[in-house]
Amino acid sequence: MDAPLGFSILSLNIGDSVNLSYRTHGMGCMVAFILVLSLTLGGGFLGFAISSPDEFKAFMFATWWTPICAFCGFFAVVYFLAMAMFHLFGITEIEATRNMLTVRRKLWVWASSKSVEINGEFRLEQFKDGGGEEDSFPSWGLRGVGSKKVVLLSRQPIEKSDWLGGLLSEHFEVEFVSASIRE
Repeated sequence: MDAPLGFSILSLNIGDSVNLSYRTHGMGCMVAFILVLSLTLGGGFLGFAISSPDEFKAFMFATWWTPICAFCGFFAVVYFLAMAMFHLFGITEIEATRNMLTVRRKLWVWASSKSVEINGEFRLEQFKDGGGEEDSFPSWGLRGVGSKKVVLLSRQPIEKSDWLGGLLSEHFEVEFVSASIRE
């Protein structure tokens, strides 16, 4: 079984345990767009603050709501930069045993982990998470839904979630619901 680009099969014993590692592959235009937009906006405001601190302070406190907008804008830039950094350097590890699915995400020193117990109501769902209406980067994700939800992939080409959803549905002997929108 050949894995799509970005996936590394650490161990594959269908029905017993599956261990995979995934580094984002594809969606380079989306990552470049996010980086350019975030660095341009953040860099512009930082340049303004450094070059004209008095004018920047006057701008920031011109009305009562301006600092609120600046605060939200700052965290939006940080969020999008973190998202781009994860797509460039992050690793997703997926561990599936007979009755547990665990997803770990790692980016340098930051790590998070989420697990879901496999029971009778568990299923895998593919969903479209980009490319609709004004979003020009078509992408899909994959989540496991049972007693709680765990996202395995997001913002990736469709063949990644097709492969992973098929593999895990065979391993757990559960339903894989593919996205209704496939283009």
